[in-house]
Amino acid sequence: MLRIKKNLVAILLGFVFSLIFVTVPYVETAQAEPDANQMRQSVVHVRTYFVNDRVGYGSGFIVDREGQYVVTNRHAVTDEDGVRGYDFYVYVKDQDEPIQAHILSLSPEKDLAILELTKKSGKVPVRFASSDNVKDGQAVYAVGYPFPAYIEKMTNIAQIKHPPESKITRGVISGRNKDDKGTNHYQTDAAVNFGNSGGPLFNEAGAVVGVIRAKPNVKKIESEGIAWAIQSDEVMQYLDRNNIKYDNEDTAVKPLNPPETSTNATNDPNEKNTPAKENINANPPVSTPQAQDKTLLIVIGVISMIVLISVVAIMMVQSKKKAAVPSSATNPGVNHGTGGSIPNGKGIGLGPQGLERKGAQENPVTQPIATNPENSRSTKPILRGLVGTFIGRTFEMDKEPLTVGRDSRVCQVIFPPDQTNIGRVHCSIRYEEPSRTFILEDCSSTNGTYLFNGDRISPKQPVRLKSGDRFYLADRENIFEVLLEKG
Repeated sequence: MLRIKKNLVAILLGFVFSLIFVTVPYVETAQAEPDANQMRQSVVHVRTYFVNDRVGYGSGFIVDREGQYVVTNRHAVTDEDGVRGYDFYVYVKDQDEPIQAHILSLSPEKDLAILELTKKSGKVPVRFASSDNVKDGQAVYAVGYPFPAYIEKMTNIAQIKHPPESKITRGVISGRNKDDKGTNHYQTDAAVNFGNSGGPLFNEAGAVVGVIRAKPNVKKIESEGIAWAIQSDEVMQYLDRNNIKYDNEDTAVKPLNPPETSTNATNDPNEKNTPAKENINANPPVSTPQAQDKTLLIVIGVISMIVLISVVAIMMVQSKKKAAVPSSATNPGVNHGTGGSIPNGKGIGLGPQGLERKGAQENPVTQPIATNPENSRSTKPILRGLVGTFIGRTFEMDKEPLTVGRDSRVCQVIFPPDQTNIGRVHCSIRYEEPSRTFILEDCSSTNGTYLFNGDRISPKQPVRLKSGDRFYLADRENIFEVLLEKG
């Protein structure tokens, strides 16, 4: 009896110390997580109309407390030749109708633009963080309206009255550099696409550290995980030159609906000659939600500890009653290994054999995992672009085949009309659940569909692929991979 009590005390103390070591670091890191809804409140979708019925799509964000000025990229409101669009509309979160805007300023050197809305948006502005406080390896969040978000609606995006909700991707600061015009940039691995241009890059405190600008436009090398953002100091200097007031990290986090008495007076016409940052600290600091997060996590930790102690006590009582019965908690015949796991598509090398997928041969679909119905339900078949037009894009597959080509009326993976080396209906790919394999079929394309080893697929002759296999269309500038991804 005494030995049981000693064992119980030792186990309980072990749980207590484990919870202390696990909960305290989590509390310290959790308070730095930004609020997704708060970030989205300031981010807008920018739509530009050009001659010849062309439409441009980009992102931007509110920078002033009146909610009337938007920062975006210059290239989001001009064409390839730098010609401005003739009409601009800004779509704001939770508002049905867009707000018309006009260009207040363009900066070809920094690739920045300021739009002035024809009416106040009623949205809270972003808060800037100084570039001096941004460190390599620091976590960041890109928020914007990437083009793939429109695929959800499967229609002509020019006819969409209001865009889908903005998307958030997480990454880190990978490094920093300057372009040929001397503008300072960050490099980040946060996933961005066409349409993210002009959107903000937030830090973990919810402050803007940069403006998403571009990603590499190369076809013959793999460039996933590389994007550039204009540093926040460059943006603040640009706003200063245009006498636009903004909040920086020294200013309190403002509520979403600030009272009229808390805003700076901006109706004075002489105030345009005042430096933009002169009065941004006029408001007193307000509390942030981090303290509440910390308290909540502590409460959760205490409750968890009580539950665990109760469970251990019950187990000890039951153990006492069955002291003469051998334990059957462990079963040497049960395999707890991970050798049959399905690869998740990561681990693509970037060396001379950069397209050789690590681990693909070690985990073929013929492994015993196929006999486990739980594992079967936890994976989903996807088509992933590795090189070319759809680099970094994934397409989920169901019972219906995915058709690839240039014809938007027929295909689900749609290439640009001017990419004539790709057929109008080039190929199709579908997933076969019973065998857990993919069926690839060339649709009599002119330039052919090829396995990754260079073998051309005969038209209308289905070829079976397993998870991790790759193929390309016409040439190696458009490479795809099929995967069973963990759900």
